[in-house]
Amino acid sequence: MSAEAQRRYRERHPDRVKATLKAYCLAHPEIGMKRSAKRRETRAQTQPWHSRPHKAAIFAFDANRRAKRQGATGILTATAVRELDGPCAYCGALAMGWDHVIPLCRGGANTVTNLVSCCWPCNERKWRRLPDEAGMWPVRWPR
Repeated sequence: MSAEAQRRYRERHPDRVKATLKAYCLAHPEIGMKRSAKRRETRAQTQPWHSRPHKAAIFAFDANRRAKRQGATGILTATAVRELDGPCAYCGALAMGWDHVIPLCRGGANTVTNLVSCCWPCNERKWRRLPDEAGMWPVRWPR
């Protein structure tokens, strides 16, 4: 069956496809895990906007726009932001974003020396507060 015919079949019979896939994954749990890993790998190839490097470019663009609007100094580049990849500076978990240690709205600079890797829960918990106010001090300070 060609790829086009498979696609049409999946569109016409979504319930059958879902039931078949569920039954197969239950019968072969080890293959189900491989499928998940392959799906993540395929997603990174076909949807690059979900990849970490692309998020760095989006973060740099947004941070520069916010900094300009708030009158903060400094300009970030995607390359500079990518170099900060690592664990969360506050809790050590997997970092999914970046955080200005001194927020732009509180007079912080939009530079790499004011930026750390950060996971979403810590980033939301700190919000627009200084580290002292939030009770969150980075384990790993910016360079």
